[in-house]
Amino acid sequence: MYHKRLTAAFSCIVLVFTLISVSTAQEQDRVISKMWLKPAPLELRIIKTRKGEVKLDQKFVDEGDDWFKSLSIRMENVSGKTITYVGVGLLFPRDAQVLGKTPPLYYTLFYGHHPKAPAAALLNRPPLAIKPGETITIALSDFDYSYITDNWRQLEPTRSITDIRLHLYEIYFDDGGGWVVGHWYANSSDIKERQPDSEAHGSQP
Repeated sequence: MYHKRLTAAFSCIVLVFTLISVSTAQEQDRVISKMWLKPAPLELRIIKTRKGEVKLDQKFVDEGDDWFKSLSIRMENVSGKTITYVGVGLLFPRDAQVLGKTPPLYYTLFYGHHPKAPAAALLNRPPLAIKPGETITIALSDFDYSYITDNWRQLEPTRSITDIRLHLYEIYFDDGGGWVVGHWYANSSDIKERQPDSEAHGSQP
């Protein structure tokens, strides 16, 4: 009888630890942060995931790997100028052990007409005009989400995405000026072509 009690007690302990492990695996800490420090033409106003509004740089718990499927980011134009093009990147950090050898996954979203894009490339792209005080909402489409998760599984098959870093890297205005990675330019022709230093793919809503 004593042996049976020990066996039952041990089984209960194993069950408790199993449940804790499963719960921990399902409900991981998530966080969304931004990568730029200098004042930018757009300021973050609201960030939402499928569970609602979340705070920048504050961890939150969400179960399931699809927690960012409905990610949307609302930003306000505080530049005093009309914005005609916005380029935003989403950076997904990888395992620290391989980060030094392999770059993180990087995905771009762009809106409007890039001043240096060929005319033929702009035929199917709607123009953009965000006046001062107005907002733009950056949102992941089903295609965006599928592309990100498919590529992530190839890079990190045993880990889910828990950390997303917003990268506002390129903005242009109706007066011909621009803002690129923290630097202001009076004329977009003075801006050299620059690609993010990571694996990238672009999507035009």
